[in-house]
Amino acid sequence: ALESLGVSADHAAQVWGVVGAVLHSGQLVFAAQGEGTAVTDPAPFRIAAQKLGLDYDKASGALRSRNIKVGAEVINKPNTNEEARSVRDALCKGLFANLFEWIVRQLNSALKATADAAAATASAGQGDTKLDNTAARFIGAVDVFG
Repeated sequence: ALESLGVSADHAAQVWGVVGAVLHSGQLVFAAQGEGTAVTDPAPFRIAAQKLGLDYDKASGALRSRNIKVGAEVINKPNTNEEARSVRDALCKGLFANLFEWIVRQLNSALKATADAAAATASAGQGDTKLDNTAARFIGAVDVFG
């Protein structure tokens, strides 16, 4: 289906990599460790980090702690389990939202190119002359609950 949108095989593989990363990241479970939290099973997030081209240690560290700037000093504060889950969920939501928007843009580009070609054919007297405003067609989505 992505091929019909003009998406290259490399880009299609990246799309599926992001989908896989989101699914694997959603499997992360955190457990309390001292003042902070730890990932109970690192395997799913190792796969997710690899699919996104990220260093696992840095990426998991970003889930488990945050930096707070106080004046000129930066303090690293460990996240609680709930905070780490919220960071994980925000990461997944952001990745998926950006991927969805990219796919919609690709679809709209493919529709516009098809409509432009149809309009050019019609204006040359080779097709249906009822193709007024075809290039303005697009696919959009409204996420009422998101």
